[in-house]
Amino acid sequence: HNLLSGYAVEIKEAGTNPNGFFKRLRIRLNDFMKRNFSSESSPFLMSIITGERSLLTKQTRDAFNATGLAHILSISGAHFGLLLFVLFGLFRFLVKALPYTALVRLTVYLSPSQIAAILCIPFMIGYLGISDMSIPSIRSFIMITLFLSGLLIHRKGFWLNTLLFAAVVIILIQPDSILDLSFQLSFIAVLCIGMVAEQMDGRSADEQSSRAAERLEQFKRFKLLPIALMRYCAAALKISLAATIGTAPLVAYYFHYFSLVSPITNLIITPVIGFVVLPLSLVSSFVFLASGVFPLSSFIDAITIFVLDAIKYTAQWNFVDIKIPAFPPALLVVFYLGILVYLIIEQKIRSSEVQKFQKEGSINPYK
Repeated sequence: HNLLSGYAVEIKEAGTNPNGFFKRLRIRLNDFMKRNFSSESSPFLMSIITGERSLLTKQTRDAFNATGLAHILSISGAHFGLLLFVLFGLFRFLVKALPYTALVRLTVYLSPSQIAAILCIPFMIGYLGISDMSIPSIRSFIMITLFLSGLLIHRKGFWLNTLLFAAVVIILIQPDSILDLSFQLSFIAVLCIGMVAEQMDGRSADEQSSRAAERLEQFKRFKLLPIALMRYCAAALKISLAATIGTAPLVAYYFHYFSLVSPITNLIITPVIGFVVLPLSLVSSFVFLASGVFPLSSFIDAITIFVLDAIKYTAQWNFVDIKIPAFPPALLVVFYLGILVYLIIEQKIRSSEVQKFQKEGSINPYK
């Protein structure tokens, strides 16, 4: 029954490998954020930029879990994808904005998209280097690298091939990763999102091919702008629902809860973080590592505090989530086997439809 007490004499943060190049950059960036950002925003910014989540408070973690936004706290495909989206669009715009003579010389052998892809690759490598090198981040890096490589060789890849290739590479390097929860959640979420996005792309392409001219004229007159906005929100909601439903059994099995507001919070809050906080923070981080100056730090700090307050406020609602008791893992197997059977049946139906249209001499490639 004796009690032992003590106190810390000195605390130093050395990192796991301070001699590594990216490790030094990671430690330097974390130190700067802890000193120059508020105590509320710095742990969150560190988690989405360098993957350092040890300073996140329990209140913040619980708020993100309850609102279905826990995936934001770990570097994954959303972070890499949104960064690529912003940088790729920016680089392609800058290339096209060059003087005509310079543009002609640059595009003799490479298109603006290929030049933008080449410029994005160093940023993707740098982001992976300063991140925590987790399984979702490695998976995202492999898929994005394959996508950019496809642009360079004029080949359009299939999302399922790149997803499975990334899974095989990770399992070959670390076989026990298939039992890791982050591996399972990451790949299942992308699989469900890909399924829904593929169906939506097929329908929208078929629809646009039939009335493209009419819609263009109506959009010029701003008649269909509200309808277009509603369709965009509906598409984003479907994708959010796909990821939520696909990963819900695993989340319920391991953490015994299900977020009821996850589709809504992912539709509203995730774009703010993905298109504002994350790109500005990452670009400013790269500038800081190169020059020692962290631009827009005050604005990033303010918008981050606002987002975190909104998430914590939403997490206090009574109906934000429901508690789920423990259940046998056999139910997980049944659920995901059902998804696999659905995929097989859907593929067979599509194959039969393609053969039917080919026999009828259809020339519509989307059908």
